[in-house]
Amino acid sequence: MIIGLIYGGKNLLLYLYFKRILLILAGSVLLVSGKGFLMDVGGITNIIINEGVFLIRNASEEQLEPVSEKESVF
Repeated sequence: MIIGLIYGGKNLLLYLYFKRILLILAGSVLLVSGKGFLMDVGGITNIIINEGVFLIRNASEEQLEPVSEKESVF
């Protein structure tokens, strides 16, 4: 289960309880789906959290667009 609180404006602070682990991530949330969070951190890196799997990939400003829920799920 994912329980999250999001505060802030452009630079968001996400408190995410995921399997009893508290994660604090800073960035702009581009996508929040039922199974994953896609975040823009510093406009350079996307972090996808999907059922305990962490995928970090580089992305340019042009690539930082919301993706469909289907694309965000492994």
